[in-house]
Amino acid sequence: MKHIQLFEWFLKTREPEEILRWDKPINNPLKYGRFKDVIVNSKRVSPRTTKGVRTLAREMYEFPNDKELLKDVKYMTNLSDREISTLVDYGLSHMPKKIDLMDYDTILIPQTGSKIVYKILDSLYNVETEFGSNKKTQWNPKVYDNAFIKRKWKDVEWNMDLINKTGEKTKNDVLNMIERLKTQKGNEDAKLGGNVIPIYRKFLDKFMDINPEIAKDLAGKRVIILDDFVTDGATRKQMRNLTIPYGPKSILNLALFHIRGQKRESDPDYE
Repeated sequence: MKHIQLFEWFLKTREPEEILRWDKPINNPLKYGRFKDVIVNSKRVSPRTTKGVRTLAREMYEFPNDKELLKDVKYMTNLSDREISTLVDYGLSHMPKKIDLMDYDTILIPQTGSKIVYKILDSLYNVETEFGSNKKTQWNPKVYDNAFIKRKWKDVEWNMDLINKTGEKTKNDVLNMIERLKTQKGNEDAKLGGNVIPIYRKFLDKFMDINPEIAKDLAGKRVIILDDFVTDGATRKQMRNLTIPYGPKSILNLALFHIRGQKRESDPDYE
């Protein structure tokens, strides 16, 4: 689904009075209420080749660092279904020209409790594109749930070579953090938020695994890895790197939001 087709689809699904409220030229229909600080991502995208695989990374929006709003969107609480649908649909309708979703035939969803991920998936399935003679084609990629499984904190692997190359204070801080996570949260899933601050995430080596039953079906496939939020890109990068060895033809890391103000040095594919 090319960007023009997506945008036309979005316009057709909106009420006329809803469209008339927008600024001209159309910028952000979500400028009112709680979404007033959400900005459509207009950054350029550049395909890269990583170990022979074409890779792209894209977030639909820049999102304010508002923990309450993040939680409400992630779990779809205190917001109407219409607000959530508009947010997701408008983001999809502004995909860059270099991203044609119909090129992809496989969607991987990580182990997640996020409801918004499945809302994005619903929107993707609802898009119908038209091709000459009024013929309609429904995009129907194969979807895999729980494609990436979080490890327990006691089983997370750390890059000790990199840790040992840091200054003494940083090294001690990281080692103390690792010990705390193993002893206090050892049997819990390795969730980065609130546990590993972004500047220390570069020391993580492996905190997820790809489902082996799914991985064996990825050779030659064009894969979308679908997620909700990107902070510094550590999880995104891990999922991409776990997928590459299984021979996909291309990978698009697609998320709804990037948290504004968070650095992304951990992911060299981001511009």
